[in-house]
Amino acid sequence: MMIEAIVCVLKDDISLKNTVFQIIKIWWESAPNNILTFFMGMVLSLQVGSATINIFDKLILC
Repeated sequence: MMIEAIVCVLKDDISLKNTVFQIIKIWWESAPNNILTFFMGMVLSLQVGSATINIFDKLILC
């Protein structure tokens, strides 16, 4: 498969329509993971901030 990809690049046999379709497909299939990671990061930062305030009685900013 890698050799086929290299041959297509060297032959300039790449279709813009197929390339855009693959980009959109990869984005669409990875969107749930990205959204989940984003919200997990927000929850984690909120929990760390709350724990920091409870331990040190003040908000610590870098």
